[in-house]
Amino acid sequence: MDSLVGRGENLTSEEWFCELQETESEDQLGSLLVALWYLWDQRNCHLWNKNKLEEWEILPRASEWLHDYLTKQMKSQSEPREEEQRWKHPTAGSVKLNVDAACFDGQGTRWGVVARDQNGQFLFGAVKRSQTQWNPEEAEVLAVDFGLEMARRIGMGEVEMESDCQGIIQQLRREERRETEVGLMCEEIRIKALALVRVCWSWVGRNKNKSAHKMAHLECNWDSEEVWDNNPPQILVPLLREDATENFAPID
Repeated sequence: MDSLVGRGENLTSEEWFCELQETESEDQLGSLLVALWYLWDQRNCHLWNKNKLEEWEILPRASEWLHDYLTKQMKSQSEPREEEQRWKHPTAGSVKLNVDAACFDGQGTRWGVVARDQNGQFLFGAVKRSQTQWNPEEAEVLAVDFGLEMARRIGMGEVEMESDCQGIIQQLRREERRETEVGLMCEEIRIKALALVRVCWSWVGRNKNKSAHKMAHLECNWDSEEVWDNNPPQILVPLLREDATENFAPID
């Protein structure tokens, strides 16, 4: 900041700013303009409200204010926009499977899967329940396995698999390899996936995986599964409409 200001000692304000536009990055210029705005604001406070800062206080205060401003900007940019939180249709010719697991203390584990086509149309959904109390990470791997099993059973070709468990997706994509039980389970799933034409593994936030989350919380008998073809359970309809309002076919 000091170097930017110092370069204007022998230039007019216009010449100084034109030079900065040619030599500095947008981020540096933005930071400088915010700091200048703060100085101008302090001038106005002195003129109209008689609130005067000592000269030695102005630059540290401006730097502090700028730091707070940039921190808030970075936080705002890192948060997903509303449209980015919405479920997205798969590419043409593919089927998107959203999967999730639900662990219930003392009541076993359930897995949910929801399949939709490129238009957002519901194809099938399923919930499976086990008496075994799997730990959360193992349960999420088995949710992916359940989704893959359903895709193979129905004869799907190209599948886009989405889960909100980032660690599992990283292992399935081999961005991360772990010599653990979960790591071995992921390798087995990769081998099973070879039976399909193509499988794409994707991590999504929970807002994009609401349908599978809801499906995993539906009731079904112990060590059994329940499947819905074409027509989803009524409790899932609002979420599907929210994800793909224009293309979702309402249930009569």
